[in-house]
Amino acid sequence: MAEITRFPAHEDYSDWRAFADALVNVLSVHLGSIQSVPVGHIVLFGGSATPQGYLKCDGESFSSVTYPALANRLGGTVTPNLSAPSGFSYGIRAR
Repeated sequence: MAEITRFPAHEDYSDWRAFADALVNVLSVHLGSIQSVPVGHIVLFGGSATPQGYLKCDGESFSSVTYPALANRLGGTVTPNLSAPSGFSYGIRAR
């Protein structure tokens, strides 16, 4: 069985950014890459830019022709409208 990577106990996670960075590091070990996340999963990102393959969760419409798997998963063509802490944004895996 693979060893489970845990958050370092000595870190101070009172800051959202420090927590998010630590979470991404742990997930990267287990997922190999943020790009391996299945279509429809929502991820919190640092900053306002949404990575390639994701759409911002801002309640906007998207094309079911461009993103058929996401439209099928959501049952429609509108992203969830989620507000994130300052300095972060939510994205939904679109492809």
